[in-house]
Amino acid sequence: MEGELRLTRRDTLADRPGYRFGRHDAPVSARQATLPRLRTDAAGRVNVPLNWPEVEAEGVLLQAAVTLRVSDGAGRPVERTVTRPVAPSGPVIGVRPAFDDILPEGAEAQFDLIAVGATQPMQATWTVNRVETRYQWYQLYGNWNWEPVTTRTRVATGDVALSDVPVRVSVPTDWGDYEIVVEAAGGGFTATSLGFAAGWYGAADSSDTPDVAPVALNAEAYAPGDWTPLAPHARWVLRMRPSIRARGRWT
Repeated sequence: MEGELRLTRRDTLADRPGYRFGRHDAPVSARQATLPRLRTDAAGRVNVPLNWPEVEAEGVLLQAAVTLRVSDGAGRPVERTVTRPVAPSGPVIGVRPAFDDILPEGAEAQFDLIAVGATQPMQATWTVNRVETRYQWYQLYGNWNWEPVTTRTRVATGDVALSDVPVRVSVPTDWGDYEIVVEAAGGGFTATSLGFAAGWYGAADSSDTPDVAPVALNAEAYAPGDWTPLAPHARWVLRMRPSIRARGRWT
C-alpha cells in the first residue's frame, strides 16, 4: 500500500449552508505529504499513520484528502480517495450574505453573522470597507514594471455578540468593491472576511493587471440599439446590437 495526504483550503461547513468562514484574502497553498509504504496483514488490513504536512493557514479552515493505492501480488493497484474536514482549533465566525452575487447600486448590503463552536457568546467587531485598487508603475534596471496598490476606506463598523443564532447587520453601498471583516475581540485571533460588489459589477475571476479596465452595467437588461454609460469613472460606452455583439468607445 502507498498513498498521499493533501491539505487544501475550505470555506464552508456542511451544517451551515450559505455561510463562509475564514479570511477571503488569506493566501493558502495546498500541501502534500507522502504516506509510508506498508503491507496488509493476512486479513487484508493495515493501520496507516498520517504524516501531516506543515501549512500556514491562520484564520482559514482546511480539509484533508487521503489517497491510497493497494496493489496485489501482480502489481495491479486499486485506488481510493477519502476527503474529510479538519477540525478547527477553536471557534470560527461565519458570514452569510443576504443577497445573490451582486448588489444594485445604492442598495443595502445585509449579512447574517454567527459563531460556531463557542461555549459562550463571542464578542466581535464587524467592519465594512470600500476597496479600491490602483496600479503604481516603476522602473528598475531600465525595465518598467507595476504593482497593485489597494486602499481600504471604512464605511461602517459595529460591535456584536455572536452565537449559533444569526445576527443581521446592514450597510448602504454605492458603486464599487467592498469587503466585510468580522473579528473576535479579546484573546486569540478569529476572523472571517468576504468580498462583494455593488452597482451591477462583477469582479469574480478578473485579472489583477493594469491593462484590464473595470466596467459595470447599470441595468439588468438592454434593448437592441441602446446606448448606456457603464462605470462612472471609466466612462465606457457600449452599443448593444441585435446580434448580441457589442462595440465600445471611450468618451
